[in-house]
Parts: sequence; C-alpha cells; structure tokens
Amino acid sequence: MAIPPNGCNVYLSELTTGKSDFDSHYSLSNTGLNSNFNKSLTVTWAAFNAMVDSITTNPGNVPYVAPEDLAIKFIHRFEANTSTWFLTAVLCSMAPPDINGNRLLTEVQGQRYDLKNGAITPSAFQGQYDQVYFDSLYYWDGNAWTAMSPNLEAKWNVFPWKIELKALYDQNFAVYTPTGTVSLIFDSCSFYCDVNSKTKFADVAYAHSVAVYIDNGGTILLDNVAPPANAIFVAKAADMACLCPPNCPWYSLAAGLHW
Repeated sequence: MAIPPNGCNVYLSELTTGKSDFDSHYSLSNTGLNSNFNKSLTVTWAAFNAMVDSITTNPGNVPYVAPEDLAIKFIHRFEANTSTWFLTAVLCSMAPPDINGNRLLTEVQGQRYDLKNGAITPSAFQGQYDQVYFDSLYYWDGNAWTAMSPNLEAKWNVFPWKIELKALYDQNFAVYTPTGTVSLIFDSCSFYCDVNSKTKFADVAYAHSVAVYIDNGGTILLDNVAPPANAIFVAKAADMACLCPPNCPWYSLAAGLHW
C-alpha cells in the first residue's frame, strides 16, 4: 500500500505505486476490475502558462489575481463514450491564511478551462463536480466494487500556482535546458490512508489524486534521487499532498512548502 508522500514532491517510485493503487481501486465495472480507461493527460507548458497569464500578468486588469494568491482547482471529469478521464481547471483566488494555514478559495468568474486531449479550451462546465464521472466509475472499498458518491470520493484537487506548479517548471529548468516542447503530464494516482486517523488523507482509503510532472522534449523528468532542499521539484512530480480530504473549500499548505 502506498503512503501519502511526505510533502508535495513525489518520487518516481512513489508515483509508480500510486498509479498502480489507482488502477486497483477504480474500475469501469461493478462486477470486477476494469481499469482500461484513459487516466492521464498531457498539455503543453506554453498553453498552461498562457491560461494562468490571462489573470496574473496585469494588475490593472479585471479579473486580476496576484500570482502568490492564485490556486487552481482541478475537477475530475469523465467522457463516457470514449472512457476518458480529463480535468476542468478552475482558477481561484486564495484568501490570506487562517490560524491553521488554510486559505479559503473564491472562484474567479469566467476562468474555467478544460484540459483534454492535449488541448486547453474555455469550459462550459459550471458544476462543482461531474455527475458523469461519478456515474461512470466504481470504487473498491475492500469488499466490493461500489458506486461512487460526491459526498465521499474526491471531487477535485487543488494546487497553488506560484509555490507548486510554477515552481515545478522553474526549479527543473534551472537544472535542465528545455529540449523542444515542454509539456505537463497529469496522472491519476491514489495513496493509502487510515480513514480513522484525525489527519486522514481523504474520506476513502484511496483517494483519486493528481500528480503533475514534466516532459522535456520527450524526456520525462522523474527520478528517485533526493533533490536539493531549496528545489524540491527537481525531477519530481508535484501533488497537492494535503491531509485535508480533497473536497475542501480551501487550500491547506502541504508539508515542504511555505508561503
């Protein structure tokens, strides 16, 4: 069983285990394991960065969110006719941290984008969760394949922009020189938790999490080498690594990050 990574940077071995655990806990069928669906997507860094630039580059524009206050909520989506998992990125503003370090999220109106099939396009989806996603997948609860519920399973994952997603790019390309197109790979993964723990990782033992890493012109930047303390994302995946169940209306600072 995979334990949630201690922090927000995921080593290759941790991601491999987390992807395997996702495969063994999510299925298209309630009669047996059927994980034969697309559960990874790739977009170019240029397109992803342009999405963020739309609200972070000009303080005089409305809407505007300072880069350090931007978080992106990735809602799990599903296209049933092609058995394809994808994401809707919701750009959000984070309030100042409360006494526990949590930052309340407020959606920036008109800033939703679908990440799918290598493209980023404005999204018409307005829900806080995708019923098609919950109607399409089943979850192994340890005894049987059960119908998914938005009251239990993860509806989304939240990443801060500046200290995690942008840091993923900046830290890697302080070490590596881009060779051709730079892309972000989003992988579905799960990490085991004790659901009875006061700091449980999610409402179910294996939550649908997302890990993001870099494809540098066809070379995947992932390894098991300990990174520098000041550059924790070098050849690592970023994940939200938040002990709050991934349904909360805030971003909770992950171990290894600081404002």
